[in-house]
Parts: sequence; structure tokens; C-alpha cells
Amino acid sequence: MALDSTTIAPPATLDKRKLLLRDSITFLTLALIALVLYGVTTLLFHSFESHREDLGKRWSQRGEQAIQQGRPAEAIIDLRAALTYAPDDEPYQLLLAQALANDGRTDEATAYYEAFHEAHPGDGNINLQLARLARKKGTAHEAIDFYRASIFGAWQGDAITRRREVRLELAAYLIDQHELPLARAELLIAAGNTPDTAASDLTLAEMFEQSGDPDNAYTYYRKYGARPEPRRRH
Repeated sequence: MALDSTTIAPPATLDKRKLLLRDSITFLTLALIALVLYGVTTLLFHSFESHREDLGKRWSQRGEQAIQQGRPAEAIIDLRAALTYAPDDEPYQLLLAQALANDGRTDEATAYYEAFHEAHPGDGNINLQLARLARKKGTAHEAIDFYRASIFGAWQGDAITRRREVRLELAAYLIDQHELPLARAELLIAAGNTPDTAASDLTLAEMFEQSGDPDNAYTYYRKYGARPEPRRRH
């Protein structure tokens, strides 16, 4: 009698296969659910972060506009709102420091700028703001040091022009402090890289006169007076 070549699997083996198939389907289903949940969570997170970023920008723009319009108290509120959405955003923090300074809240503004100074000690603008705040507090030596650090600091854009402007501001402050020899020294340096314009001639003439340097004052007054009348307005 011939034997059937087809082997019939025992019931236990069939049950094991069914169990493995069911477990595989369950695993794949759970994995698919996990992937879907991960995708949804990631999408929601990015959407939330994008919304926070947009809100921060809107509040900061309102704050910057308030500063430009001479409303520093409103700017402070707006910029603090912006920082709730982006607490580590340095441009927002710098705007807030500026608003605090404009609102006469010198100590708070100084605290912000000092924190920036620790991170960016060579930043020309930060040193300039600290110099101006030191002037308000009446600490002359500190103000002069910050002015000089600003002059030799790093500037974005036209660094030569910004340094010259800061040097002239320092010279004016030294005149106010009756430090006339120091003021004259700063003016002589500034005059060496000042553009050849009527406005520059008049500014230097007046400042040299205030610093007790009549010879240089006369030179620049004469230069200004020698210009054609229409050019004196520029």
C-alpha cells in the first residue's frame, strides 16, 4: 500500500503558527500606531513652536515700533511679552534693554547690558550703551572707559563712521566734564578721518572752540566759511 507524500502538521504546530501570525500582526499594528502618533506629535510640536515664534515676532515688532515712536513704557510691556515666547532671543533682550534705558530705568537697563557685555565684551554698541548709562549714573571714569572700549570695539556696518561718531560723543562728554586736554586729543583723532563736508567743518570748529583750542577752531571756521553758500547747508 503506497504512503501519502503530503505530511499533515500536528494540531500543536498549527496552533503555534496561528499564534505567531497573530503576534506579528499585533506588533505591526502597534508599530504603525506608534509611528502615526509620533508623526502627529511632531507635527503638533512644530506647529506649536512656529506659533510661538510668530507671536514673539509680533510682540517684538510692536515693542520696536513703540521705541521708535517714543513710548518706552509700552515697549517694555510688548517686549516682555515677546520674551515669554522666546526667552533666549538676544535681539528681543537688547530691545528691552533699550526700552528700559529710554524709560529712565537705568539700573534695570544696566543689568541687561552688563549681561550682554559678559558674553560680548568687544561689542561696540553694547559698550556705547553702557557708557551712556554710566553718564546717567554720574560715574565719569566708567563712562569714559566704556566709550573707549566702544571706539575700539567691533561694529556691524560702517565701523569707521560709527567709531568716529562715538569719538565725537566722547569728546563732547569730556568737554562737559572739563577734561579739555583729553577732549582736544579725541577731536584731533576724529578730525583725521572726518568726511570733507560743511557740516563736519562746523561741528569740529565749534567743538575745538569749546575745548579751548582756538587755532584749530579758526582753521575749521575758515574752511567752513570758504565754502560756497549752498554747500554750507550740507
